[in-house]
Amino acid sequence: MICEIPTGESLEVYRDSAKDKKGKNWLKVECWNPDAPSLYEDSEGPGTWETGWISESQVE
Repeated sequence: MICEIPTGESLEVYRDSAKDKKGKNWLKVECWNPDAPSLYEDSEGPGTWETGWISESQVE
């Protein structure tokens, strides 16, 4: 797990998807993680965009 996404939060959903061995669909997403250290030296504060996968059943 890279970050927790609060209920109602928006995600950027990519066109990439995958199906696991049990047939569950997963979506590639990106979300803002304000608690992560910034990846850029010139950033004004902490936070970065995180890319990962979420079960399609958890997304409306």
